[in-house]
This record gives sequence, C-alpha cells and structure tokens, in this order.
Amino acid sequence: MLTASCAFAIILRASRPFGNNLALQTAAVSGDVEYLRAVELSGFVKPGNLALALVEANLVPEFDALHAAGAFAHPGPEDAAKRFAWALARRGDFEKALEISATISDDPEEEARALFHVAETARVAGNSEALKRVVDQVHRLRGKLIVEHGVNIHLPSKSTMMPEAAIFARAPAKKAKGVPTGFFVEQWRIESWIAATLLLADETERATDIAETVCSFVIVPSEQTSLALATPRTAYLKGHVQLHSASGPDEGLQEQVLEVAELQGTTVARGFLHSQSASANSQAQILAALARRERDPVLWLDALIVSRAAGPVTLRDILDEGEIILSQAEDDPTSTYLLAQLRESIARYGS
Repeated sequence: MLTASCAFAIILRASRPFGNNLALQTAAVSGDVEYLRAVELSGFVKPGNLALALVEANLVPEFDALHAAGAFAHPGPEDAAKRFAWALARRGDFEKALEISATISDDPEEEARALFHVAETARVAGNSEALKRVVDQVHRLRGKLIVEHGVNIHLPSKSTMMPEAAIFARAPAKKAKGVPTGFFVEQWRIESWIAATLLLADETERATDIAETVCSFVIVPSEQTSLALATPRTAYLKGHVQLHSASGPDEGLQEQVLEVAELQGTTVARGFLHSQSASANSQAQILAALARRERDPVLWLDALIVSRAAGPVTLRDILDEGEIILSQAEDDPTSTYLLAQLRESIARYGS
C-alpha cells in the first residue's frame, strides 16, 4: 500500500525541479531511495543537500563513496554547507563537521544553525568532547560577529525594556557577491541559535543569559521572523517570494510598534518596525497610525514614501490619512504648505 508520505514524495517529485532540496529531503524522510540513487550532481543539485538526504535515508554506502571521491568537496552555498556539516556529524565525523561549519563566512546565522545541528547530533551520540569543541566554535563565532559585523552578542541579560542599542545593533553585513549592501546581521536570530546550542552542551547559565537577551527584543511572531524558515540572506539568494503589499497591516505588529513608541519614543519604534521585515503595505499603514497618534507630519511623510512600493490603493489611503494628520498638526508654515500641496495632489490623483 502506498503510504501518505510516499504519495507526497511522488507528487513533489513531479512538481519540483529534479534535485531541489525540498524534494531531496522529502524523498529522504519518506524512504524513496530509488529517487535519491537516481540523482546526479549537477549545477542545480547542491552536493551538501544531497549529502544530508543520503544520510537521512540511511544510504550510508552511497554517501561514503561520493565523499571519498571528493563529490562533496564544494558543498554549495551557505545553507548547503550547513547541511553537509550536519551530514558529517551524523556520520560521526565531528571534526570535519566543525571544520565545514567554520567555512560558512558570509551568513553568520547559517553557521549558527550548523553548530546547533552538530551539537544536537553530538548530544544524541553522547559525545562530550565534540560538544566542548562546538562551544569553543560558538565563542569564535561571537568574536567574528564583533569584528566583521559590529554585533556584540553580550548585552545585559536582565533588561525588561527593549534596549535601543539592541535594535540598532544591526550593522551592515560583509558584502557578498550578488547580495545588496543593505543586508543586516540580526542579532536576536543568531543569539537564539547560540542559546539553544549552549543548552545542548549543558552550558545552562550562559544559554539562559543569552536567551534572556533575546527576550529583551520585541519580536513579533510572523513568517519574516520565523527561525524555521530560511535565513533572510538565503531567502534572498534563492528568490523566495516576499509580498510587497497585503490586504491590511499586521495588527499584532502595529500594536507592538505603538507600545514601543509609548514606552521608548518614536525613534525606537521606527527602528523596531524596520527590524521586522514587514510588507510595504504594513509598514506604510503602521507608520501612518503612529503619525496619527503623534500628530507628526514627518512620520506621515515616511509612510507616504513607503506606500509607493505597496501599490496605488495603499498610496491613496496614506494620502487621505495625510490630509487628516496635517490638518490636526500644529499651525506652522511647513504643515500649512504640505496640506495645500497634498490637497492639490489628491485632486489631481482622483481625476
């Protein structure tokens, strides 16, 4: 009888490019060894992805043969290298797994994820020596973050407020080929993986301190902030779909932004909003809500600029909001001028 997992694997194979990582890992967990044995390493198939799939499917002789032949010498981009490190750990070669993890230089979060998987495997295997080496590499990663990315993981752990320094501790990442300079290293994401890794190594006190630091960030659960999905850099390189507009703002995020503004001011609230990778539509409408509450024409202008990427419907909504915000603002020449210009634009926009 065809099991549900096998049926899904067949459907996936028919609908996804041959050798896509999702197809490889699905075939592995469903035991579709025929599919995996038929996969040939090519430009599309990343060696690191295939390595993990073979180990997961218990095709150890196939993995060992390809590894001995040098097929995994260049595992692929950072996410594929992470999976190769994981596969090596599953085969018991923790020394090589950590060596591969250390080569993941352009995406610190992928390195942190690799270390977590190596630590998890070492924990299951009862390999305390490997766990000690993972901890050493975690500390090296933290040092590298400070030097190369300007991110310092060690922040006060007892803060119950969202530290402004924490929000803006997103220094421009080291530029990589094909990646815009605007990419940031998000401190809380890496700290989350490091805390989990240290906990696996029985470094409970340190893990708790770092976890408490993560809790000091105001992170709204969403697709953009999910650690179960690809890292932001990997998602960009793979061309994952990210909506630039949506039917309405993220109400949970809006509530959080307004709360941060109430506690720590609009500058921190704006920084927090930008750290959440919200859609253009959500950003525009939340900025407008903040401007309406603060009666701040500058915040409304920010909302107007963002709304251009969200489409004509959002743009018109923000223009309508602007007429209300500017009319309620303090009576000064700038607000008066902007209101006159806005009314003229609305009349022209609606014609």
